[in-house]
Amino acid sequence: MTLIEQPVRPDPGVDLLDADVAVLDAFASAQHLLGGSAAYQRVRLRAAGRFLGQHRDLDVWMTRPIGQRLADVSSSSEMWPFVTFALISTQVRADAAFLLTKGFGHSMRRWVTGLYPHETQLMHQAAGRINISEFQANAFIAEGVAFAIAFCGKPPSPLDRDRHR
Repeated sequence: MTLIEQPVRPDPGVDLLDADVAVLDAFASAQHLLGGSAAYQRVRLRAAGRFLGQHRDLDVWMTRPIGQRLADVSSSSEMWPFVTFALISTQVRADAAFLLTKGFGHSMRRWVTGLYPHETQLMHQAAGRINISEFQANAFIAEGVAFAIAFCGKPPSPLDRDRHR
């Protein structure tokens, strides 16, 4: 039985941010972060498996023309959560054209808050100190922080540390 056929349960032994963990295995173990029924989580996993069947190397896929990449993710709405996971878990970097053309949706915020809970908490605390509402902070996390992670290919903490060097 493959991961895609198994019931969807988080695997505490899988480091979701380890570059040595296969992206599909990490995505399967991260389904609880997006939620949805077990049946819908399996639909997302099957879509991710189909996507990787067509595009085994995400870095190579990301070099394709923007129109082709958008067509790839638009062919099935269930593929976008996988692509966003790959971006936010830093398994692949995106160019600005792709990030600015394709709307992120709710999955980006969920991936950022789920994969980087400590950093997200710090961002919410900072937002409170400068009188930014929780709604606005969530929007910044979903759009700005997600964009920075996906574009730079680095999680939030190293982005901040690099600035101070």
